[in-house]
Amino acid sequence: MTDPIDDDTTVMPAVPEGAEPTPAATSAAADVEAAPGPPAEPAAPATPAAATPATATVAPPVAAPAAGASGRRWLLAFGVAGLVLVVTALAVILLGSRSTPEALGYIPVTMPIVAEMRVDLPGDQLQKVGNLLAHFPGFKDQSTLTSKLDEALARITTQASSGSTSYGTDVKPWLAGPLFAGAGVPGGGHPTPSAVAVFTTDGKVTCDPITKSSTAKEAYQSIDIHGGESGALACALDGRYALVGDSASIKAAIDAHRNHTGIDGDSQYKKARDTLGGDRLATMYFSVEALKAGAFPSGMPGLPSAGIDVTSALAVLPPWVIAGLNAEDSAIVADVVSGPIGTPPGPSGSPLLTMPPAHQSRLAPMLPSDTAVLYELHGTGVLAQNLLTTLRANPAFSQPLSQLDATLGVLGGPQQLIGWIDDAGIVAVSDGASLTGGILVQAPDDATAAAKADQIRSLLTLAGLSGGITTHDVDINGTKVTIADLGDISALLQQAGGAARGLPVPPGTHIVISVAAHGSTLILGAGESFARRILETVPGSSLADQATYKTALGFSSASNSGQLYVAVAPLMAFAETSIPADSRARFDADVKPYIAPFDAFIETASSDSSGVRIRFVITVK
Repeated sequence: MTDPIDDDTTVMPAVPEGAEPTPAATSAAADVEAAPGPPAEPAAPATPAAATPATATVAPPVAAPAAGASGRRWLLAFGVAGLVLVVTALAVILLGSRSTPEALGYIPVTMPIVAEMRVDLPGDQLQKVGNLLAHFPGFKDQSTLTSKLDEALARITTQASSGSTSYGTDVKPWLAGPLFAGAGVPGGGHPTPSAVAVFTTDGKVTCDPITKSSTAKEAYQSIDIHGGESGALACALDGRYALVGDSASIKAAIDAHRNHTGIDGDSQYKKARDTLGGDRLATMYFSVEALKAGAFPSGMPGLPSAGIDVTSALAVLPPWVIAGLNAEDSAIVADVVSGPIGTPPGPSGSPLLTMPPAHQSRLAPMLPSDTAVLYELHGTGVLAQNLLTTLRANPAFSQPLSQLDATLGVLGGPQQLIGWIDDAGIVAVSDGASLTGGILVQAPDDATAAAKADQIRSLLTLAGLSGGITTHDVDINGTKVTIADLGDISALLQQAGGAARGLPVPPGTHIVISVAAHGSTLILGAGESFARRILETVPGSSLADQATYKTALGFSSASNSGQLYVAVAPLMAFAETSIPADSRARFDADVKPYIAPFDAFIETASSDSSGVRIRFVITVK
């Protein structure tokens, strides 16, 4: 990097190569040489490099370049350019990658379970946690964020320990950096479970809080291991790092760090960690392969197999699963990611059906904007048929499934009953101070949806002939809706006898359902109100157009295999109606301010050949 030129520095005019300096240039050079330079700054005595006194730099007269100077300038230019490229590449590599905490190197690669907690708020998490907490009472001033967090953690520590532990004195010094914990299961050379926690401390802690009054001490690899007798916790300090666990696990941790055989060098763990991306507040990793090899080397020892083929069941599990938690400016995000999932075995001649690809919700554009809950599953019919196929391959389920197949055969078989279903959803819609709900089922086409609605109407009519059920039709925006009153449920329960007779259902309670086919969607709702809310929704006023839903979905994935969406506002309004009057003031002062900032919860899931990804998001206003 070149130093900037001072404003009062005279820049010499360039002289063409091979030409003699002009008199004007020579005169200018003489003037510069004769001019007094600025006074030199006194040398700083702090470092040896500053011992040489500074001198004023005077530009010499421009002389004609020697022979071959042009070639040397080109070589110099190429050299500088190459150096710049190398430095730039190194900067991209170093600055663009996240460093691996040294504490991770103490977790032996043989441990299949690894947990991480980052109270130190790494990377962008400090700022994002601050922006997130600013939505809540007491955290508006970002300049006091650290002290506010300490206060909150201090209250939690005091309450959890009944006042016997101080966060500032007893806990915080142990959480000066990443905290990792590893655990192993019996098997794979380990006859007993193993576990170790690695704390990044402030370098001033002792093992006394862990080992308490124990005087046992063992030297290992020049490190003292305190405690650990009779199965008690042991503790060892290696510089800033405190190792806590059983003695054998602590020794394994020391060996892993010294021999560079920690989980930080495991390619599978690195791949799993990289799939999460970004900085995280916490992670949890499971090496399913190691768990299968250790805990289930030959089935499930000590547990009745019940005819279940454990080997086949375990074959479908992914090689690894990792979960991570992080903060965004206006959301809390948790991810669960896995490696590729195996194909479950099916019976000969009955291959599994292909699940439909991930796609956007087809139900959200139909729902009103004040929808409180939407649980949607894509490819429901295919998933149900694959489940039946998989269960048939297991001898333990052959007998009950043969009876089910006989029943389904009378009704047309699984294909007729569920094979036509594309997507399905369970919905709850706000209706003022109450909630109403129902089920939406998508068929491949309008004709199939209409046929299924007619089948349900026929069943209701036949049931009505025996008494107790009445039906009538209404028209809502050009759609025929059948309303069926199933009768007095309390009377039916009394007739059923047994435990049903004791259910707390008030006399005169009726269940009313609605049935309609709207395009390719079959609507099964609780009474007329649900069907009306769905059929009266117009483009621009649907859930898909609602800001809260769009914001929550923006933190997740609009294209997915299924989702669960919960809006806080309508549920909050419904819950407030049930708060007793004498508790309302306390609720408004102590509870509502901390719930009101929350906006929505959404969970999405998707899968492909690389594995499964599930994301949980909680947004704030």
